[in-house]
Amino acid sequence: DLTTMDRDALAHQLGIFPFQDDPLVTRWELAWSQLWDRKAILFDDPLDCIAALKGALGWRAGDRIAGGAGMHPAWREGFAAAWIRVVHHDVAPDRTPVFPTEGGFAGLFVEHFQGIPTPVPVGPGVVLEDLSSMPLPLPGTGGGEIQLMVLDGNAMIQGGNAALVLCRDGALASRFREYRTPPSGLMAALGVSQLEQREFLLRRRALLAARYRTM
Repeated sequence: DLTTMDRDALAHQLGIFPFQDDPLVTRWELAWSQLWDRKAILFDDPLDCIAALKGALGWRAGDRIAGGAGMHPAWREGFAAAWIRVVHHDVAPDRTPVFPTEGGFAGLFVEHFQGIPTPVPVGPGVVLEDLSSMPLPLPGTGGGEIQLMVLDGNAMIQGGNAALVLCRDGALASRFREYRTPPSGLMAALGVSQLEQREFLLRRRALLAARYRTM
């Protein structure tokens, strides 16, 4: 769902700072931060995002993450590249997963399957909550310690394949920034444009979903 506004934003950015535009990235982060009322950190892709999580949280190669079978492929690739093992739990996607108490798990990955809010558990490790399928704050979301989004071409709100991390802990957000590679100016231009059109884009998605249900 790319719009004329998106095209104009990219054309403008291409003529000024296509490769690096720190103020525009900061503006993009601030918009997400205000929307979710927490710190926002943007990465140039999900692999860099997972690598930053590993460094900031002190994970070691071989640590294990419990995750559902619906995990976005980009996150699976990121964990594999960081030498973090994903162990899938076999539960219904709309049920609260139980945090493993044995086996040395470093974290629990919770996804809201097809936009259905799933209660986020409390456990001894880090809870990562994937908001890729529901980019706006909805009841039942935002309960995890850290929230993640993939802003790829299939996302409801696109961002040139950037990855977003949200958290309330300012010190933790600062550690994430130490490891991150920021998105390019073109990615930020698209992301800001899409986010500013979020109400229109989500209404359009709702209309298309209604048509599919009718068929």
